Amino acid sequence: MHQSARFLYATATITAALTFVGCSTRTMPVSPSLDSTSAADFGTQVAEYVRAQEALAADDFNGAQTALANLTSMADATVLPLAEAAATATDIATMRAEFKPLSEILAAMDLPSGFARAYCPMYDGGTNWVQTDGPVRNPYYGSVMLTCGVVDGAPGAHMD
Repeated sequence: MHQSARFLYATATITAALTFVGCSTRTMPVSPSLDSTSAADFGTQVAEYVRAQEALAADDFNGAQTALANLTSMADATVLPLAEAAATATDIATMRAEFKPLSEILAAMDLPSGFARAYCPMYDGGTNWVQTDGPVRNPYYGSVMLTCGVVDGAPGAHMD
C-alpha cells in the first residue's frame, strides 16, 4: 500500500473508532427545568412583580422592564412565560397589555401579607393586579388615571 493511502486508511479507522466510542458513551444533555427548588418563594416573586407594577404606574418603561427581567430569573413554571412576555415588550403599551395575564394569575392566588388585589373596571374590560396595601396605583393607565380602580382583598374584586 502506498504511504499516503496507508495514512488515509489509518486516519479513517481512528476517526471511525473514536466516533463509535464517543457515541456509545454519549448521553443527551439534561435540559434545565423549573421546579420549586429553582424558583424563588412566592412572596419574593410577588415583591418583584410589584416593583414592575409600581414602575408601570409611574410610566417608567425601563424600570418595569428591569423588574420583569428580574422576575423571570426567579419565576416558577406558571409565572415564567407570562413574565417573559411582558419583559420582552418593546413599548409601554404592549408591556401593559402583556402585564394583564401575569397580573390576573397572581391576583387569583393567596397573597402574602402587605400585598392587596386591585381592580380597574376601565382597562380592557376590567383588570385585576397586585400592589402593596395602600392607595390605588394603576399600572395600566399610569399618570393618566393613576387612581382609577379600587383595592379589595377578594380575588376578582371589582367595582360594580
